[in-house]
Amino acid sequence: MNKLKPALLLLGLLCIALFSNCKRNTQVSLADPYMKCLIKKRVGDSKFHISLPNNYIVKVSRGPDFDVYYFGPADTTDKTHFHGGFYLGNAGALFTMDEADSCKTSEVEGVLLSEKMNWEFNDCKSKFFIQGIVNIKNAKHFPRQIHAFGSAKSKDEAKNLLTVFSTLYSD
Repeated sequence: MNKLKPALLLLGLLCIALFSNCKRNTQVSLADPYMKCLIKKRVGDSKFHISLPNNYIVKVSRGPDFDVYYFGPADTTDKTHFHGGFYLGNAGALFTMDEADSCKTSEVEGVLLSEKMNWEFNDCKSKFFIQGIVNIKNAKHFPRQIHAFGSAKSKDEAKNLLTVFSTLYSD
């Protein structure tokens, strides 16, 4: 029985370490520990897949020649975690920030649809907004572009959002 106690203690410490890695994020890379906390989901009836936290859902809004997919916590009262989405169409454009928001804008390296890109990162007094556009390779018809965007309440959550976007891929 005494030999079992150290093994149980080690197992408990390992579980705590894994859980804490899911709650915080210090780097955005494909080797990011936050990736272990995500579950691959098909994006509606599209050919796209994205990895999201278990308690997140995806909703679609269809336009005449575009689709917009939004994701966030299934609990719509949860305002503490990141929210995001992406536009699929042929004429994507970045959102403009309201001058009254006095946001600090910078660029952050990241990945979208397996393409390295620079995300626009806006720090707006404890609100963080990211967005970026890439052309979809080999898109002969609809859609030709993806405009990804999202918001978070902390820098760590914004980094987690970038990690989520790095998982987006197409069949």
